[in-house]
Amino acid sequence: MEILNMTSRRFNSFSRLELPISVFNTEAEMYVIPGKAKWERNDTLLKKFYNTNGPIFSNKLYTINELLDNKGVIDIPELVMPSSLAAIDGKVVGYTMPFIRNINFQEVMDSNEFSAEQKIAYLKEIGELLEKIKQVRQHTTVQDFYLNDIHENNFVLNQKTGRINVVDLDSCKIGHNLTAAARYLTPTSQLPLISKYTPL
Repeated sequence: MEILNMTSRRFNSFSRLELPISVFNTEAEMYVIPGKAKWERNDTLLKKFYNTNGPIFSNKLYTINELLDNKGVIDIPELVMPSSLAAIDGKVVGYTMPFIRNINFQEVMDSNEFSAEQKIAYLKEIGELLEKIKQVRQHTTVQDFYLNDIHENNFVLNQKTGRINVVDLDSCKIGHNLTAAARYLTPTSQLPLISKYTPL
């Protein structure tokens, strides 16, 4: 298991990533770790959890380790997978991942700059991604892998490729982890009011 260990001093030099006001984020702060690969910027994103103790954090660490261990088997480029665990002064506080310059999908859907046809095409891409994940479950050793917290904030439009990427994979269902809370599957959700669905 790879761990990026840094001092508090180095951590304090990183810029905090300000998320759009429409992005629902209650469990962590994001920081940009600057980097270069030859002549191009190659920044890394650090997700630093607020809660770094107890069973919820242990479950996050298990999930991240499962993703790291199975990255080559899952092999879906559109998933923004963890790169390593991250520690500050020897204490694990979160994980790193590639930094994708993006527009959050919530903003894409709310914007008049994207046509209805473009939005439909992006929704179809999301459907294709879900199908790829289904293929992973059916044809690899990773048979219990699902996007759990599916909502518009957990997809982004990659500004470099023009394609949809999936973020917030630490909330996925994989291996024997506990299922994380999902935005539209909470007790306060309006989903039970739809007759098609029956809450258990």
